[in-house]
Amino acid sequence: MIVAEYEMTGTVTTTGRSATAAFVLVLRVRDGQVVHWREYQDMAAIAQAFVDER
Repeated sequence: MIVAEYEMTGTVTTTGRSATAAFVLVLRVRDGQVVHWREYQDMAAIAQAFVDER
């Protein structure tokens, strides 16, 4: 089992706004095959990236 925490940063091209969101990945491998993949995302941070503050 692998548990990883990482961040992704991107820029919304329509607004030029940058945002960073945290992720957690839970990956289970058995006999060389991925048998389980689950990602947890900071949906509030992702949603905030799309808010147009004019």
